Amino acid sequence: MAQLNFYATTDDLLGIIDFMFSVGDLELYEAYSAKDADIRQFTSADEVVKSNHIQGNHGGIFVRGAWRTVTGALRIRRFPLNPDVGQFRHEVTGVGTFQLIQGRPMHLAEGSLDRSMFSHWNEAGARRRATFAKSELDEVNWAEFARLSRKVHREVRVSLAVARIPSGHIMQGAFELLRAGGQLFGYPSRVSIASPELAPCN
Repeated sequence: MAQLNFYATTDDLLGIIDFMFSVGDLELYEAYSAKDADIRQFTSADEVVKSNHIQGNHGGIFVRGAWRTVTGALRIRRFPLNPDVGQFRHEVTGVGTFQLIQGRPMHLAEGSLDRSMFSHWNEAGARRRATFAKSELDEVNWAEFARLSRKVHREVRVSLAVARIPSGHIMQGAFELLRAGGQLFGYPSRVSIASPELAPCN
């Protein structure tokens, strides 16, 4: 798997989503639908805000998507639920998809952030460990996927991050939270504005 860890507020993450739309023909969905509901597609970061996705996802963003130049094999899978909870939900799947998860304050100390993640299969890992059919693996334009992923990594690390700790780069909003007295879950310790491991980005 290719994975980028970083610290981001909702506004920080929305900026990353806007960038993803700007670099390619992106098809973006909530990762999981609400129970007994169709899955929702977003055509911009603004649509994520205007929906109730953030409120319904414990105050954070959790989306999956794919660039159409990478794959046409993005799938929407319906799966049953425990009848005590609901009848069904939908999720986005596909070997050429990525997921973007905001590190939410759910179950954490107030004024704190956990790590956010941008992750997806790379070709070597997918061919060794993924359970997708060979035809699906061969359908993905892996070189294009790597090229677009590098753009996202570079945007986060070079253009958007203002500081870093060993467990990830820190976006502007997350850094402002630190300056206001908040903390980051830095694994194994919590990080504050006075923590020695906090360093500016070069």
